[in-house]
Amino acid sequence: MTMSLANSVIQLLLFSIVIVIISWIGILFYIYYARLKYRHIPGPDNASFILGNIPQLREGHRRGINPHEQFYIWSRQYGPLFRLHLLHRTMIVVSGKEIVKEILTKKDYPKCDMIYGMLFNVCGQRFLGRGLVTNTDQNEWTVKHKHIAPAFKRFNLKGFMGQLDNCIDLWVNNLSLVADGQTLVNLAGRLDQLALDIIINFSCGSDQLPSEAESKKLFNCFELILEGMEEQHRDPLMKLRPSKWDFRKKVQAAARYVRDKGHEKVQEILGRKIQDERSILGLLVSSLENGTRAEIEDILDDYVTVFIAGQETTSNALAFIFHEIARHPKVLQRLINEVEGKIGNRSSLCYEDTLSLTYMTQVIKETLRLYPIVSATAREPQRDVVLHGYNVPKGTFLAVPFSVLHRQPEYYENPMEFNPDRFHPEAHRTLYAFTPFSLGQRSCLGKQFAMVTMKIVLIKFLQNFRYEVDPSYVFAVKEMSTFKPKGGCPMTLTHKA
Repeated sequence: MTMSLANSVIQLLLFSIVIVIISWIGILFYIYYARLKYRHIPGPDNASFILGNIPQLREGHRRGINPHEQFYIWSRQYGPLFRLHLLHRTMIVVSGKEIVKEILTKKDYPKCDMIYGMLFNVCGQRFLGRGLVTNTDQNEWTVKHKHIAPAFKRFNLKGFMGQLDNCIDLWVNNLSLVADGQTLVNLAGRLDQLALDIIINFSCGSDQLPSEAESKKLFNCFELILEGMEEQHRDPLMKLRPSKWDFRKKVQAAARYVRDKGHEKVQEILGRKIQDERSILGLLVSSLENGTRAEIEDILDDYVTVFIAGQETTSNALAFIFHEIARHPKVLQRLINEVEGKIGNRSSLCYEDTLSLTYMTQVIKETLRLYPIVSATAREPQRDVVLHGYNVPKGTFLAVPFSVLHRQPEYYENPMEFNPDRFHPEAHRTLYAFTPFSLGQRSCLGKQFAMVTMKIVLIKFLQNFRYEVDPSYVFAVKEMSTFKPKGGCPMTLTHKA
């Protein structure tokens, strides 16, 4: 009896081993077959049969090279279209302007379900959902875009100028309290808070800002959520790691808090006798048919999308601008001269003032060339296509890293240098090689709002302060879903004489 039981156990173990071996062979054949379709496309050799090129990316990260820097290196080796193997998936990275034009301006390349589907939840909690950025269904997106687009029309931006002025004046007044030439100011952090206040004001259509405590809590929630989004992208198995469970719970709580605050605002607007259809949330609420919880959850997707897109990106771009003009005193002086010559000391600004500042526009564009507001976009062809002479199968993950495109020497002379004169109105321009707000129908809806906001902040800052970046500060770029300067760009401020 004992011998029979032992034989049964041995047979079961042998059977299990055979099943495991067959499964592994099946996995290996599947990976081999999945990659076979891309063997004609150039790219770096695999560091591992199973992991593909993941080890090279990890090694680069260990040495302080972020993925986009590595993509740039590979683009110079393999050309404007190359492939990377990531486990069983293959990613095609494109950095040629004609390929980018094809992918971003034609409807045959919708947003990639695999990538944007990952942003529906953050750490298991619904956050961006099916908002304007993450929605991959073209018909649904078109309806959403139609509802929200009027908020960004020129006449609406003109009407918002008074509120924008007030927000930035309050920010300048707070900065004045530490403009003693000695106190180190974390400008990036202050810009984050300013951008949040502006987007709350613009989204909700209210002159009344949240209390300082509530505003700070919202800001901390967004910081935690962005960290969670980055972590789940970097480590898909995070939810299985006990060491990450507490972090996930904190991120989930932050996402719930932000959406709950949005829900409160929706109920507040629904309770008004007269709807405000100039604000983003007012426009979204006016699109409700029955006011069901499911409908409200859908408009909250767009509401939090606007917060992430408007707050994080604008503040990061401004932080990079202040860093670059501090490193280039001649550029800074030309900016000051332009503001003094065209605006003077006027504190009340109008929309037309922002259009008159040609050199400031050049500075902003050159900063966005080096540090695009959004690091990349992902698309997938709906049919087999030919790109740059290579056959690309239907459903392939196509990555467009904007910073790689913007730094190609074929399009920009000395591309690593900061030179705003590249964007002089009479300078030669290479079409489709500058895409900080993406291209085509899915380009950033708030690009004009972002440009106006950045200009007003720069005008009022340069009217009131002189500044110097902390000499001990070592500049580096932190790559998340957006680019941002590491360390907060610390500086000292003095009042302008």
